[in-house]
Amino acid sequence: MRISSRKTPFISDECRSFMKNLDSNMNRLRIDLDSFRELIIGTLEFHMSIASKRMNEVMKLLAIIATVMMPMTFVAGVYGMNFKFMPELSWPYAYYAVLGTMGIIASTLFCIFKVKKWF
Repeated sequence: MRISSRKTPFISDECRSFMKNLDSNMNRLRIDLDSFRELIIGTLEFHMSIASKRMNEVMKLLAIIATVMMPMTFVAGVYGMNFKFMPELSWPYAYYAVLGTMGIIASTLFCIFKVKKWF
């Protein structure tokens, strides 16, 4: 810009006209490049937003699975201990009662998550 606008004896009028033309073309290219850069940045942010949303959905599903499995793991851990005097051990239906309790807990949690529309 300085060369095209300054009057010097070394640059002819024809060359100065060419420099002004070159300067305006460079400004137009700079504006176009800025527009493209903003478009690319917007596209990248959109892609990252979609990837983040997908990851959040996966994390939510994994948290729900862990929450459903946690009480069942606790019940299985308690009945997996080697106690000598557990009253349920001599009962013939204790195994089915424990499995039923675990099923009821899992079903209740699943229904709660369905009602709250988390799953």
